[in-house]
Amino acid sequence: MNCDGLWMPSEATYVSSFMGVINTYKCVLKQATLTPPNDNQMRVEFPPGTEVMDSIAMQNYVILKDGKREYRSFYDVNTGRIIAPATPSSNP
Repeated sequence: MNCDGLWMPSEATYVSSFMGVINTYKCVLKQATLTPPNDNQMRVEFPPGTEVMDSIAMQNYVILKDGKREYRSFYDVNTGRIIAPATPSSNP
């Protein structure tokens, strides 16, 4: 698995229905120009119950109802080998 910290969908399909007519739209990314984001643009808040696998920080956790994180072991999806234990080295 090759991970450099950037994820962007390269293709998406959208299906809509109106008055019994079904339309399917396919969007394909052909080119992207990226500018470095500021810290406010990169703050993502996940709803409770979301499982997050952060391959850059090598952390796996679930967002609890109170907003805290319940950490789980981070493992290699190809081998099943644990890469990082459930206890994080730091809590951002």
